[in-house]
Amino acid sequence: MEETEDKSATELNLDAEAAPVIKLVSLILLRAAQSVASDIHI
Repeated sequence: MEETEDKSATELNLDAEAAPVIKLVSLILLRAAQSVASDIHI
């Protein structure tokens, strides 16, 4: 069974500084989590 790691908003923000595509995906996931989204459409 694969374990998943929960990341805090601070950790996601630090990851977002790594590369533009990581920044975009992290921002999308962060905003989705903050708005309690049930799904994400891109």
